[in-house]
Amino acid sequence: VVDSTVNVSLAGITFSNTAVATGSELVTNGGFVGGTTGWTLTGNGIAYGTNNVTCTYGGTGCLISQTPGFSAVAGNWYRIQFTVSAVTGVGVNLYLTDVVPSLTQSPFGAGTWSVVFKAPY
Repeated sequence: VVDSTVNVSLAGITFSNTAVATGSELVTNGGFVGGTTGWTLTGNGIAYGTNNVTCTYGGTGCLISQTPGFSAVAGNWYRIQFTVSAVTGVGVNLYLTDVVPSLTQSPFGAGTWSVVFKAPY
């Protein structure tokens, strides 16, 4: 959960680039430490490495899903931070599928990224 000022609204979801984290971690094993506990890996070319997950695109995409996910509270701010070590091609997409309306942010190239949003519902 983060405390933030409103900057951009898209499809009913508000985003900010000035948010500051204030709450606890909601994602299970976000660093893939020791394995993929708490995650579902789907697709061809996806594999667990040492504290990371690798996707080699071979015509179909790879999907890394938090299982179970967390329940967002309407009006609260959330930050999703992730690192993409390397990308060949179009990049990495982030899907927020249980937020109404669902949202896709993309593409992300190599680097550490933060997406901050306010849960609309």
